[in-house]
Amino acid sequence: MRLRPLRDTSRPGPAAQARREATIATLAGALAAAGQGQPVRALEALASVVVNRMLAARARRAPAQWGVELSGALRAPGLFPTAAPGAAGEALAAACRRIAARAAAGALPDPTGGALWWHPADTPRPAEAAAEGGEAVQLGGRVFVRPSAKPGDGQNQG
Repeated sequence: MRLRPLRDTSRPGPAAQARREATIATLAGALAAAGQGQPVRALEALASVVVNRMLAARARRAPAQWGVELSGALRAPGLFPTAAPGAAGEALAAACRRIAARAAAGALPDPTGGALWWHPADTPRPAEAAAEGGEAVQLGGRVFVRPSAKPGDGQNQG
């Protein structure tokens, strides 16, 4: 006699799907708040920083407070401004939702090459990123900072 699984494991259950949707909505809102007036590539870069921080925390190359799940990485201190976002237009909200969904699915190419920090181009680097001394790339009005490669750390800096 062949046993059948208790539930279909090929698709996430309702609770997992609800958590995923909540994470996508939160990430989309953060992107809209931090990315107003920015090109799509900069919005993708902002989402990539969240994913990169999650992957770094999973690999124990970053503080655990950065979170080993996307939702935890999104809530990491200092990642996004705490100021309330302005009202995002429909086009920006839709673009941010699509980008967030691609990031959550692991289907978003990283235009930053592994950046873990970002800041507006008209402000100095955050202390943590400045101490790291890595390379930076500017996309739109945002600067994205990659960690410096250390011998033997196995990081691909792109």
